Amino acid sequence: MADIPTLRQQLDDIDNSLLALLVERLAVADEIGELKGGRVFDPAREFALTEARVAAFAALPAPVVRQFVRDWVSLCRGHQGQFAIASSAPQLVPLLLGRYTQVLESSEPLAAVFAGQAQGALLPSPWPSDLGGLFPAACCEYEGHSFLLLTADGCNDGDLTLRLHQQRWQIEPGQQFSRWPLLWNH
Repeated sequence: MADIPTLRQQLDDIDNSLLALLVERLAVADEIGELKGGRVFDPAREFALTEARVAAFAALPAPVVRQFVRDWVSLCRGHQGQFAIASSAPQLVPLLLGRYTQVLESSEPLAAVFAGQAQGALLPSPWPSDLGGLFPAACCEYEGHSFLLLTADGCNDGDLTLRLHQQRWQIEPGQQFSRWPLLWNH
């Protein structure tokens, strides 16, 4: 049976390995950012990556894996450059996009994006009839309310679309990213 100092050394070794891997991940993320020409946000890719990790590490609770992956991804995204999401519901941004995503609390998130203060907007429903040139990147429900994440690029793979129906935006049914899993199922 191992003693406490030996076990603590094992934890130190694991922590050092994790930090070395973080340095490596940051370097690779920077290279990807350069190849993308500075574009640092791909919500569809982040969603797919997160859910793949949830499936691969089923021995861990899904909320723990989701938060861990989102935090690491947001740390790397932030390392690539300025990245903020404007929202009137700022408490949701870290849940959806990781704790290292800058949050700009704003009563008018679209205006903050157009002013160059944020790279995206998280809007509660009902959504405005004009999205002003931004595109849907993800949608979630939280505590009975729907929220829409909008960016200049939207969802690259076309996995999420909106349609205007009777002056209200609705999510097209059957889309892969019509619900973005949060930490808890509400």
